[in-house]
Amino acid sequence: YNNILQQYPVLTKAATSGTVYAIGDVIAQSTEGKEMGELDRGRVTRSRLAGLIAHGPLSHVWYIVSEDFFDNVVHMTAWWSVFPKIFVDQTVWGPLWTTIYLFLTGLLQREQLGSIG
Repeated sequence: YNNILQQYPVLTKAATSGTVYAIGDVIAQSTEGKEMGELDRGRVTRSRLAGLIAHGPLSHVWYIVSEDFFDNVVHMTAWWSVFPKIFVDQTVWGPLWTTIYLFLTGLLQREQLGSIG
């Protein structure tokens, strides 16, 4: 995995994210009481696509930009810099990604733009 990750970081992260999103949706639906035969396969596919085409590649870029900002712009490299990094991640990337996910899965479900969300 690490060799492939070094050679093809974006593709590897995209494939990993797509797989995890699909598994996560299967688990989510099973906690809603659905058996394997009752799963909404379209929903699983939409989640997989969101991870594959959006979350993996965008997270790759986000964390490169974030690390560069903290290391080279504000020069936060001490052990405690993990706390402001988490804060920025949770207050900037988290809401942004949630918005992108809802928008993308709405589009994949062919919802009208005004009704997505």
